[in-house]
Amino acid sequence: TSWGQLPEDRPDLFEETIKLLLSRWQRAREVTGPDGEPVIEPGIAQVLAADEGKVRTALHRLALRAQERQGRGEEREARAADIGEEEVLLALLPLFKEGVDPARVLGYLETRAGLLVGRAPGVYAFPHRSFQEYLAACHLADEAEFAAELRERVWQDPDWWREVFLLGVGKAKQGGLGNARHLVNTLVPEGPAEVSEATETHWRAASLGGQALLDLRFPQQAEGKPSFEAVLKRIRRWLVDLLATPEALTPHERAQAGDVLGRLGDPRPGVGVTAVEHEGQPVILPDIHWVKVPGGPFLMGSPEDDDMAYDEEHPQHELDLPAFYIARYPITNAQYHPFVESGYDEPRYWTEEGWAWRTGEREPDLSPIDDEDLRKDYADWLARRPAERRGAPFWWNHPRWGLANRPVVGVSWYEALAYSRWLTERLRVPGCTFRVWRNGQREALSVRPETFVVRLPSEAEWEKAARGTDGHRWPWGDEWVNGRANTEEANVEETSTVGAFPAGASPWGGMEMAGNVWEWTRSRWGRTSIYRPDYGYPYDATDRREDLVGPDLRVLRGGSWLSLQGYARCAYRFRYVPDFFYSYFGFRVVVSLVHSGF
Repeated sequence: TSWGQLPEDRPDLFEETIKLLLSRWQRAREVTGPDGEPVIEPGIAQVLAADEGKVRTALHRLALRAQERQGRGEEREARAADIGEEEVLLALLPLFKEGVDPARVLGYLETRAGLLVGRAPGVYAFPHRSFQEYLAACHLADEAEFAAELRERVWQDPDWWREVFLLGVGKAKQGGLGNARHLVNTLVPEGPAEVSEATETHWRAASLGGQALLDLRFPQQAEGKPSFEAVLKRIRRWLVDLLATPEALTPHERAQAGDVLGRLGDPRPGVGVTAVEHEGQPVILPDIHWVKVPGGPFLMGSPEDDDMAYDEEHPQHELDLPAFYIARYPITNAQYHPFVESGYDEPRYWTEEGWAWRTGEREPDLSPIDDEDLRKDYADWLARRPAERRGAPFWWNHPRWGLANRPVVGVSWYEALAYSRWLTERLRVPGCTFRVWRNGQREALSVRPETFVVRLPSEAEWEKAARGTDGHRWPWGDEWVNGRANTEEANVEETSTVGAFPAGASPWGGMEMAGNVWEWTRSRWGRTSIYRPDYGYPYDATDRREDLVGPDLRVLRGGSWLSLQGYARCAYRFRYVPDFFYSYFGFRVVVSLVHSGF
């Protein structure tokens, strides 16, 4: 920090830190001699009669050997590799001048606390594995075929050589951004349409290449430079294809790749926003893809012999619904953003109770929470969000939850409902296109904007959209399949990019209707108890359960990243007070053909 600030890039930070640590070896210091008198102990470079550059070269070679050896081991520890004193001396041997005592050199390593530290008698290590990885990258950077050497290692073992590659790209940038681009180009030289068959290695290389571009802040620097933009577009195409390929890679890797795509700029239709011109001004619209759920009967609830079902899911019954359209994905942060900018402070979008919540004029009604301790926990949680924190979702722009192509979270029921009313008005702008996803393609439908009504789905609409007509447990069938939903079993441990689990799609094409985020519905659970619904089954839409007035508990559906598979069943009914705003609460919207004038 002697310059006033730390370097912005990790490789630059490592470089300066290594120089600092190495300088401790070079610095002479006063020590106590055998006779008790002070003597000057020279630096290691003076002892070896070698300059700093030669010492660095030896350390680079030592780090690469340690990285390679550790990667071949059965257990890859997070810490740096153990390095025996023989290996250390062998690396430094070319620097020894005649008469140098090896024990004296090892003594320096024990006492100077520099780039190598004593871990046990005769055992040394770099202070952290990241130093080992950076110095290994430095060794490869000195090779004539730096890019090819890195690519070969990444393609053979992408997980182990991931950090070496990223640090190597940063090292290359020190000689110019074009050098760094060359490394990414070499790692991913072709687009997905140019290879005969995409493999897991292709997917992993593309995700790693995308992360390298982010580390380089490449999207900001590529604009207007065709050769740079070509690399960026190629990586994006790979990541889009990866997310569209069912069950390719692990759930965690898919989620990671989706985040990289989100930061590079997710070009997928239905995920972000679009714009139309209205009265000479651009109007930003959520670019929602809709899927049609045909009218007719379906099985709602769970059969009596379902050992995973709860009482409030009984009895299973047949229910007839008119056709409707539902958003293919949960509403994303990108799609919620225009509402934050132009709708939060407009009372006309909110119910009376919702606006009172928004302005802090009404305290939450926790009387349905039967358990006193639970009610206190709820009150403590709600107290985290006073009125001044209600002008956007609770985790808005949060580095973990706020990525543009992830579902918006931290929204109360009131916020979700207000968004649907705002969207109704926004989509009535002339020139708005209603895009429907059908058989893997999107098509535009003509709509009558003046009758276009967007709503939160009823829980009946949500359940039919999720499971189809035959009463399946999960959107894809009656048997749980790991890797088809972002639930606790997937070990993603947070929300994921929408569309990252296409193998879990519903029969109509809805995504993430199991896992990722719990989704608010318009339906009431009731006001008297969190455990016993006032509005039970058989479902009856005429009993006022779909009324939007009152502070009743509202039903959520679908499970989340924090839920086990049983709670992600299509028939499971969750409920909360409408003020709640957890990091696993989101929503999607519907358009009813009955009310919209199609």
